[in-house]
Amino acid sequence: MKESILIVDDDENMRDTMVDILESKGFEVSCAASSNEAIEKVKKVKYSVVLMEYDNNVIEYYQTYLTIKLLNPDVRILLLLSTVREVADEPLKSLYPENGVIGVLKKPFDMGEVVAYIEEFIVGK
Repeated sequence: MKESILIVDDDENMRDTMVDILESKGFEVSCAASSNEAIEKVKKVKYSVVLMEYDNNVIEYYQTYLTIKLLNPDVRILLLLSTVREVADEPLKSLYPENGVIGVLKKPFDMGEVVAYIEEFIVGK
C-alpha cells in the first residue's frame, strides 16, 4: 500500500510542484487549498503525512493542526513556514514534537528536504 500524503497550501503552483515530485517518488498525494478543505479530506482518508503551510494566521493554522491530530492521532505533520513568518525553526518545532510534527521548513525550501523528512518518517515507522 502506498503511503498517503496531504498537501495543505493556498499556492496552487506550490501544490502542483509538490504533487509532481512526491508522486514521482511513489507516494499517493492529495491536496487542499484551505484549512477547511484539509479537515474535510482528513475526515475521509487516513493520511500518513500532512505537509501543512503555517503562515501569519497562526490561530487558524494551529486550530487546523489540532483538528487534524484529533481526527487522525497517528498522522505526522511537516510544517511549511511562509517567507513572511520570522520564527526560528527549533522553538516552533519544540512546541509540538510529542504531537507528531516531523519537521519545520521555511519557504522557499528544497523539495529534497521535504522528501528526506517524509522518507525518514516512513523508514522510522
